[in-house]
Amino acid sequence: MMDANARVIGEPGQWAAIVSGLGPAVCAELAERCRSLYTVTPGVVGQKSLPDHRVGHSRLLPRSALFEDVYQLIRDAGEALNRRYFELDLTDIVKPPQFLEYVEGRGHFHWHNDYGLERPLSKRKLTVSIQLSDGRDYEGGDFEVFGTPQPMPRAQGSIVVLPAFVHHKVTSVTSGVRCALVGWLAGPQLR
Repeated sequence: MMDANARVIGEPGQWAAIVSGLGPAVCAELAERCRSLYTVTPGVVGQKSLPDHRVGHSRLLPRSALFEDVYQLIRDAGEALNRRYFELDLTDIVKPPQFLEYVEGRGHFHWHNDYGLERPLSKRKLTVSIQLSDGRDYEGGDFEVFGTPQPMPRAQGSIVVLPAFVHHKVTSVTSGVRCALVGWLAGPQLR
């Protein structure tokens, strides 16, 4: 599934990316497969007090034969970049990945981190975001990492990985639609 011509960039401890890691046909097929799922309202901790903190469409990918290749892609990309840039103790995916669509005028996710509250012994430790849209097909919608001066790569098929405790956001989409797959690798609680 990964493109042999992809290149790896990053900032140790902050973020890493496989630029153009997936080809356009793979991205289109993944997006189409994900669109077959039911839409759920994306939420955040404290959603009632921050109703506009995260706005977009979300679909949860079940752990099933239809999406096992996506789970494997998230594991493979996350583990490869973790060995090179982060060296976190990881176990597996403990929360379903999400297919996200941020649409014109109604798509953004303000500053947040993903270090989850799911299980006492297995927290989300690594975020894996896969850019399915062609970055030229929408305006705004930049994926930004706190303390990094430039947005993350928006080339279609790019895979951005960062420790789940690093703050990041998606700026407002002003035209078009930004689609991404996001998954998390968990591990023992940080000390």
